[in-house]
Amino acid sequence: MNRIGFVDDLRTIDPDIYPKYQKKFEKKGLTLLSPTPQQTKEALVQWIQENNICSLLVDYKLDSEYAFSGTDLVAYINSVLPDLPCIILTAFRGQSIGEHLVIKPMIRDRDIFTDSKEFNAFADELQHAAQVYTKRLGLHEAEYAQLLAKKEREQLSVKEEERFLALYKLLRDYGIVDELPEQLLRPEIEQKMDAMLDQLRTLVKETSNSEGDN
Repeated sequence: MNRIGFVDDLRTIDPDIYPKYQKKFEKKGLTLLSPTPQQTKEALVQWIQENNICSLLVDYKLDSEYAFSGTDLVAYINSVLPDLPCIILTAFRGQSIGEHLVIKPMIRDRDIFTDSKEFNAFADELQHAAQVYTKRLGLHEAEYAQLLAKKEREQLSVKEEERFLALYKLLRDYGIVDELPEQLLRPEIEQKMDAMLDQLRTLVKETSNSEGDN
């Protein structure tokens, strides 16, 4: 089943709510996972990648467990994982919209869980969003494979080199591709410069030896 992440201030809500949410999503073929409170946004991104999260639900107010708001977190995650669908769940929709960090369609009222018809439609949207995200990762993997083949032939342009390294980092963190040798990760221009310097050192050494023989 596709995995949906749920970042919420769990200490401030009814302890029975989260298990109820899990059961509702499970009936729709979705697995709901929630992280333990993290100190940084970077740690949450790592949790998302390690748990193969395909879509993320974030509460607007995270104040008692996190040092940032939900909208701030979503803005950061979208800068690191731009393909990941992130949705704000809140009872303060107007306030969330007013921050101008998350677009309106991605800010939903928490009451969506109390109406069966609305929830079913919402779950279907999440299922589709997860499938889109998975498909995009597949496209990234295919592009990475093409760039890797070009890199092995030393045919990458500077822009392609940057794209290759970005895709490698993303796919590696998801565990989709294996670690590459450090030598292969170095930009080709650096490798060529090193080769030129080695040739220059060899030439200087040979020249010095010739002068010494004379």
